[in-house]
Amino acid sequence: MKQLICIPLLMFFAAAYGQVKKEKNSVLIYPQAKTFFLQNLHVKEIRFQTSLQEEIYVNVVEKGDADESGSNRFSFGFIGDLYLFEKKFGAFNFPFSYIRNQLDFKADRSSVTGYIRQDTVFFKIINEYASRNPSADKIWLKVEDTIALLQPLTVLEQQLAAAVRNVSPREKLFDSVFLFKLLLEKTGVISEVTTITGEGAAYAAAFMPVLKASGPWDPFETGGRGVRTRVLFYIRLNSDGSVTAAYKH
Repeated sequence: MKQLICIPLLMFFAAAYGQVKKEKNSVLIYPQAKTFFLQNLHVKEIRFQTSLQEEIYVNVVEKGDADESGSNRFSFGFIGDLYLFEKKFGAFNFPFSYIRNQLDFKADRSSVTGYIRQDTVFFKIINEYASRNPSADKIWLKVEDTIALLQPLTVLEQQLAAAVRNVSPREKLFDSVFLFKLLLEKTGVISEVTTITGEGAAYAAAFMPVLKASGPWDPFETGGRGVRTRVLFYIRLNSDGSVTAAYKH
């Protein structure tokens, strides 16, 4: 029977700027990973990062990569990135549920970074606890701005479904997923649409004008001013003719 074995290696405490930080390094024996590396012999390791407050970020480092930071970056909070990962490397059951259970839900911030090689997961958990001095001032920082489609996404999904309703049934559709890259202007309009992946050319061609006319969008801002940014847009054409969509910047 396959077993998961977790070995804690080190724990130490550090205090700075009114915070206490606890770090723990662990090793997880994870036999399921061996199949992935046998099927992807060009992969050196999988690096990952997540926390209680954030989504899961994955970075696949291939053998011979000049840039050790990795050439394949994925944000698993976006279904389009998960699709691209599985399309290139195949499905893989990450042990994230086990690892995140090791985080301290009582901490002000709890995060984990690590990497997977062959059948072993190496990871570091960092729990941070703020000073409980009641007189201490609380400072709130806006870490990151984001974009938003100001019309309901369901409305755009209906428009996309309608756009491909009359595509000829002779058009072979080998994969029902399409990924597009949009250029969002600071005015909140889409100026460019390009296809990243999608097997049905007629379907992709029908989707593109709908995406370009979509909106209005709330643009990305920095310093209180709107700036141009790229948007990744995911479309799945379901068997009943409906469309499921998602996006990220």
